[in-house]
Amino acid sequence: MNARLHPLREDEFDAWYAAVKSDYAERAGFARDRAQQNADAVLGRLVPARRVPDGHAVFVIEDGGEPVGRLCLAEREADGGPALFVYEVAVDEGARGLYRSVGCREVAVWMAKDL
Repeated sequence: MNARLHPLREDEFDAWYAAVKSDYAERAGFARDRAQQNADAVLGRLVPARRVPDGHAVFVIEDGGEPVGRLCLAEREADGGPALFVYEVAVDEGARGLYRSVGCREVAVWMAKDL
């Protein structure tokens, strides 16, 4: 495996947006229609101009030239100074061995149940 990061390109924005929206709605924990509406509202606030806002960074994780995940970061204030906030690290299921091969392990898992 040959994993690399590159900043999200303009031509990748729509695919990134669709993936983030789908994952967000899936983890929301309520009915799919409502979850989709909520995802639209949240993402509409986060990326209103359909571009990555200043102070944020979005990277595509590639393996062999194919996208296998994403990394979303932002600079925030914490304790009176700048801090890096990690919004998301997402790695496609089929590429997770890549993630584990560098010593990473799961520390949080999102779970939901439709009632």
